[in-house]
Amino acid sequence: MLLRYLLLCSLSYNLLSYEQKTAKTKSEICPEVTQVNLAAVPFYAHFKGHFQLGTGFTPSYLKDQDLTRHIFKNFSSLTSENAFKFSIVQPHHGSFDFSQTDLIVDVAQKEKKEVVGHTLIWETMNPSWLFKGADGKDRSRQELLKIMKDHIFTVMGRYRGKVKGWDVVNEAIMKDGTYRESDWYRIIGEDYILKAYQFAAEADPEAELYYNDYGLYGEKKLLATVEMIKKLQEQGLNIHTVGFQGHLMLNWPAVSDLERAIVELNKLGVMVAVTELDVTVLPGAWEHLNKSIKELDSHKYNPYIGGLPMDVEKKQADRYREVFEVLLRHSEKISRVTLWAPNDGVSWMNDFPVRGRRDYAAVFDRKNRVKKSYFEILTLLKNNNP
Repeated sequence: MLLRYLLLCSLSYNLLSYEQKTAKTKSEICPEVTQVNLAAVPFYAHFKGHFQLGTGFTPSYLKDQDLTRHIFKNFSSLTSENAFKFSIVQPHHGSFDFSQTDLIVDVAQKEKKEVVGHTLIWETMNPSWLFKGADGKDRSRQELLKIMKDHIFTVMGRYRGKVKGWDVVNEAIMKDGTYRESDWYRIIGEDYILKAYQFAAEADPEAELYYNDYGLYGEKKLLATVEMIKKLQEQGLNIHTVGFQGHLMLNWPAVSDLERAIVELNKLGVMVAVTELDVTVLPGAWEHLNKSIKELDSHKYNPYIGGLPMDVEKKQADRYREVFEVLLRHSEKISRVTLWAPNDGVSWMNDFPVRGRRDYAAVFDRKNRVKKSYFEILTLLKNNNP
């Protein structure tokens, strides 16, 4: 009954003129549609029988009681955004700082949420000491392998039985299908990936091991990833899940490319996860990477500073709907979908690729209220009950 009521309220609101919508909020038209009422049925609970629904999480969220209440109500798993990354956990050689990761794991256990450890080995967010010795020269292959093993054993060992699974290696393949020439690759060689998974399997034999990357919609990158996973499997490694980051635009990528990635990866006998799902409504600005919006034409690159127009929110809702149509069609192949921000206000898309923009990439707004995308997804779920 609640779902039907919410859908009718949303329809009633959509039928109003622009002037009426400007004069009245959705809560004035449907006064029972409040965060409390919507939270009566947690968002993740609607996905029972399909896949787990998680969100990105950082310890700073704990300072905002409304935000954390919203997160713990609506999501069943937490993926650390940065806390588990190498430079945060081991800022100095042999000196580990688990203050942030302990917070995440402790609160997850208290709230009965699963934790995804993101990420152990990545080309980015590495401490300055990692790849070079005191003499300023590159470390040897054996020296770096020892550091890798010690790091993985220490981190995974601390959270053994507490973290469900780990993004062991992150973003190892380039768009053209070649291996990313990170410092890990340059010093150790291609088998740094194999070694990382071997160490992880030894450190916690019960943990699920994941591989995570972006751009798997591209054919060359997808095929290269498939071949890499096959090589790991041939070495006796059980890769449980391959995650692809779902940072989407209103018109990119094609949902057929998304569907192809799910099908091809699942043929390997692995589960698939959408690990970082959001839909930006802002124009692309890759040519201005890391610039501030103050340096650019704000009208062009930051057009919705005063709020998201209704027609743009509808386009975003349509986009979320077509993506979830694919995900629900293949739900038996999918273990988890992680929305990369619990609301618009804390979404990383506000600062990427240009700092200081105002984006609206999440399913919930800055006050943790549902958006049109939420209703579109609920409608799909109603029609896809397992």
